[in-house]
Amino acid sequence: MPRRLGQHFLRNENVLESIAEALKIKNGDSVIEIGPGHGELTRFLIGRGAMVFAIEKDKDLVTKIRSSDIGQKIKLIDGDALRSIPKITETPPLSVVDYKIVGNIPYYITGHLMRIIGELKHKPSETVLLIQKEVAQRICSQAPNSSLLSLSVGFWSNPKIISNVPREDFLPPPKVDSAVIKMDTKKEILEICSEKYYEFIKKAFKQPRKTLLNNLISSGLSREDSLNIIKSLGLGVNSRPQELECSKITAILC
Repeated sequence: MPRRLGQHFLRNENVLESIAEALKIKNGDSVIEIGPGHGELTRFLIGRGAMVFAIEKDKDLVTKIRSSDIGQKIKLIDGDALRSIPKITETPPLSVVDYKIVGNIPYYITGHLMRIIGELKHKPSETVLLIQKEVAQRICSQAPNSSLLSLSVGFWSNPKIISNVPREDFLPPPKVDSAVIKMDTKKEILEICSEKYYEFIKKAFKQPRKTLLNNLISSGLSREDSLNIIKSLGLGVNSRPQELECSKITAILC
């Protein structure tokens, strides 16, 4: 198996079942599965009545899935999930129905994937991913420990960690532990101010170790405007970007 693709296959059936359970699948629900591998999770999704759109990048695995018993029960997409998800969610049937996303994600694509989902015009109702534990904790962090990642994901979803998964549950075992994270997409996303929101948090975290005031000024805002923004956020002049809260940012920008 090509190690460059970062595959670590989950073999704990209790965890696989809990991931499928977390999606709250009803018969006929559309589910995009990222990286079905050998079909370890796919079987649980099918068993719950899901219509599975599985995206697999590894050519050998694509061939094996197509020749397996689950190959005829799913829509298999041969390609890169980061490129495929925007395409398939903008075309029927996924463009006109609610759908969900699930997957055991290679660690190196996590940040990019979060950005892709956040930018989708038609977002999933729920997303359940198995990712690196440390990254899952960072996504779910809140003030005074907010991060650029947590504020980005928090704009469009309500993330929470469902369970931790030790490295021994994978084959081959990764070097770190993992976690199952669920992101319920917010019913009301203020898309109209999304550009302003993301631009602001990038400025705020320009240099995370510096104060919020210094970061805003170094990003081109005047000292007066920066102080007014900080005051509107209910923060002090020496506040750090880690103290930012998504709800307060949207309240003053939107």
